[in-house]
Amino acid sequence: MPRPLASQRPARRAARIASGALAALLVGVVAHAEPEVLALPDSLAAFAGRWVRTEHARDDATRTAQIERVTASMSFVTRGFARSVMQSRMQPAAEIALTRGTDALAVLADAEERPALQPDGRLRQTPNSEVTDRLLPDGRIERTWNRGGDEGRGVVVWEVSPDGTLLFVRATAHNPHYEGAMQYTTTYRRAGDETAH
Repeated sequence: MPRPLASQRPARRAARIASGALAALLVGVVAHAEPEVLALPDSLAAFAGRWVRTEHARDDATRTAQIERVTASMSFVTRGFARSVMQSRMQPAAEIALTRGTDALAVLADAEERPALQPDGRLRQTPNSEVTDRLLPDGRIERTWNRGGDEGRGVVVWEVSPDGTLLFVRATAHNPHYEGAMQYTTTYRRAGDETAH
């Protein structure tokens, strides 16, 4: 396979980071003050279940707009390459399954195992990143991630709607190759409640 042109390498690296925010959906952490260590509460049962994507058009449009914004300052050749790779690598999982265990939520994204959500505030090492999960006072789960060096860092927040039918995965990614932070949301509906659209 031919090696990428030198002008394409920063874009390829930037795209790789963007995918981490969603494939992020699920990996990474920025070092910060040690948060309170919390046991897995019964309230997290609301996250458990099988979730399928919904609101495709809205979420995809927002994600595309963010990609275009953070790559706007790149050269013409690099910009086109970066946007193409980022769109491919940042495609959200069509289905997420969360299973509540004793101290963590096991995560499957399109049937592939991902790092479990363990909101106890402790720093952990995953295959791609350092991550820390914590339970926010309002019941959301926050995962911060850090790939080190210029490989990017970010935050993913998991939130269930008050009626328990929707799951929002809100991602923020920072990378030195971007023009500002990238922020986007992927929406899921609890399987069986209503046909996803």
